[in-house]
Amino acid sequence: MTGPATRWCLLAATLLPALTLLGCGGGSTGGGGPVTPLTVTTTSLPKAVTITPYTTKLQATGGTPPYTWTLALFPGQTAASVLPAGLALVSDGTISGTAAPGCYITWFPQFAVRDAAGQTGGVGLELDCVAPLTFSSNLLPDGNTAIPYSALFNTQGGYPPIQFALTSGSLPPGVTLDKTQALQGTPSAPGKYAFTIQASDTKTPTLTASQAFTLTIQNNLVFTGNNLPQGIVNFSYSQPVPVAGGTLPYHFSILPQSVLPAGLSLDGSSGLISGKPSATGYSTFWVQVSDSSPQPATISEYLTLTINLPVSISTTTLPDSARGFGYSANLVVFDGVPPYTATVTSGALPDGLSFAGLNVTGSSTKDGLFKFTVKVSDAYSPPSTATQDFQIRISDPMTLTGPTQVTILYNQSYSTTFPTTGGFPPYTWSIDRTPPPGFTFDPTTGTLRGTPNGPSFTSPNIGVHDSSSPPLTASYYSFSLDVTPKLVIYTTSLPTVATASTVFLRPLVMGGAANYQWSISPGSLPPGTSLNTSTNGDAFVSGSPTTAGVYTFTLNVSDGNTGSLHQTTSQQLTWTVKDRGQMARNDTIAQATPLSNITLLASISPFSDPSSAGPDIDVYSMSAAPGSVVQVYVAANNDFMQPPEINSLLPVLEIVDSSGTRYQTCVPGSSLPGTIYNLPCINGLPGATYIQQPYYSFQVPGTGSTPVTFYVRVSDGRGDARPDFIYTFNVFGVN
Repeated sequence: MTGPATRWCLLAATLLPALTLLGCGGGSTGGGGPVTPLTVTTTSLPKAVTITPYTTKLQATGGTPPYTWTLALFPGQTAASVLPAGLALVSDGTISGTAAPGCYITWFPQFAVRDAAGQTGGVGLELDCVAPLTFSSNLLPDGNTAIPYSALFNTQGGYPPIQFALTSGSLPPGVTLDKTQALQGTPSAPGKYAFTIQASDTKTPTLTASQAFTLTIQNNLVFTGNNLPQGIVNFSYSQPVPVAGGTLPYHFSILPQSVLPAGLSLDGSSGLISGKPSATGYSTFWVQVSDSSPQPATISEYLTLTINLPVSISTTTLPDSARGFGYSANLVVFDGVPPYTATVTSGALPDGLSFAGLNVTGSSTKDGLFKFTVKVSDAYSPPSTATQDFQIRISDPMTLTGPTQVTILYNQSYSTTFPTTGGFPPYTWSIDRTPPPGFTFDPTTGTLRGTPNGPSFTSPNIGVHDSSSPPLTASYYSFSLDVTPKLVIYTTSLPTVATASTVFLRPLVMGGAANYQWSISPGSLPPGTSLNTSTNGDAFVSGSPTTAGVYTFTLNVSDGNTGSLHQTTSQQLTWTVKDRGQMARNDTIAQATPLSNITLLASISPFSDPSSAGPDIDVYSMSAAPGSVVQVYVAANNDFMQPPEINSLLPVLEIVDSSGTRYQTCVPGSSLPGTIYNLPCINGLPGATYIQQPYYSFQVPGTGSTPVTFYVRVSDGRGDARPDFIYTFNVFGVN
């Protein structure tokens, strides 16, 4: 939002581009001596009132008088569009005239001023144009004694909000003036009351208007209400019929067909309904009243009266709590006559608690068992009362502790508890999830114990509550149990390789903790090959074997855990190396290469073989139990080292039985529990019903425990045997 000065700078920049604007980034006007800046000092304009003469003068200081004033107009504007009709600006800065009716808006004229030396300035101001302030009427409705009265003053013109004040005369007793518009109250004396009200608006200069009023308060015979105060059964009752006005004395009667509540009667002279009601309930009856004026006035009204039972306390217990906790408990009370008050008649509330009405509130500051008696009294006279004994137990706040991050081995028994303090025993513990396999949780002692039957990780929230009413609770979120899996080398055999071939084999190990340390002992690898370790601790055998033979050795691995969590394991392997002339292509099911769990580097036609003739396929055989899930993966090139020639074509991976029939029990990628295995076990074929990527899961068909032998065929996506087709193959989940 821009202020007047900002608006003027923008306007001047539009309308007077050739002028030097003081305060808007311009410089001096030149000349021989110092120049006092030309400054507009008028900051506001008095409001204009229609059909009322108006005059005001704009003021400025500095510069070189005399000053010449003009309206600063945007393109398309005229004087009539920026000033109310009937007002005009002359060059000396005087705005004068008589605003015409109908200008009831706020105007925002912009003014420009130039001195005798050519300096310029300007200002944007707000000009309110309003109609004269007048009262719309001088009449007020009559009132009656003892009857609530309310009337509004209506005005027009001026600038709202309008405020009102009593300037002379007096209002009827019991009636007051709300300065925002209203007379209100209950008149207590009849008569004619003359007074003058002045109305004022809220813009400077203030407009005012005065109006004389006469308010007549009648003294007619009236009922002042029709709902009698409530009574209580078997308690004395005495209430007058609510009438006022007219001429005393009054005469009261119950109209035919109407009956007062049992035990009550009406005094015809005093109008007092009294007695001792004998039954509860809601009653209605017609009462007639006549006054003693020369021509008696007679009125009748349908009155209601409710008779209640004495007050009773429904609440029988109050909740326990802990020291320092905010406390709030409400007594539920029935019958009697509201409002109610509660007091402690014996014993004491817990320190820090008190009654606020029927609510026990506060923050307890002391532990203990607090017994006390509460009396509730209603508003009847004399009050009906009820008492009730209570107790509140205040304990220390509950806390729950336990171990934090626990790591154990897959076969290690473990037991822990989660101690609690505060509250009131006995306690009941809870765990927010199923304990890990092999473990149980005892809610009566808060003990987690067991021996794992496999790896797992859990980070449960432990809770406890005591025997308070309602229970106090505590939670513990810092516990986790990590069961380290058994360290296992899953590779149990190695494929036969040829001398002088490039070898890359990665045995598969799982369990324990990284990083793994590897060794071979006893035995040794074929000459020309070596055991290497990657940066993440995985082992791989690489090189080019130089000597044919059968090599038996033991592969040892230890994990990265220390102390009691440290694991080691070993696997004896036999690796056959043959002369190349003894090797046959594994391009049929009959000549399939047996595999265990492993990652290896292979080629459909070894890149060292210049021939491109023959089938472009490799076949591997493996076995697994029925129902188990095997994961297979193949990638062109080599995930671990760059082959001699780069090939990025997508390999094709197919799983078949001994007759070459393709299995139909695969799904893409890794599988989750509950997965339905119903896709053909091949990738890369067109259509949405086929797996596209060469990484999928295969569920071994059949039942029972006898291993099923199956075959994995790897071929290149182009369809011919090329010397450069090298691939990485990975299998996990087989025997």
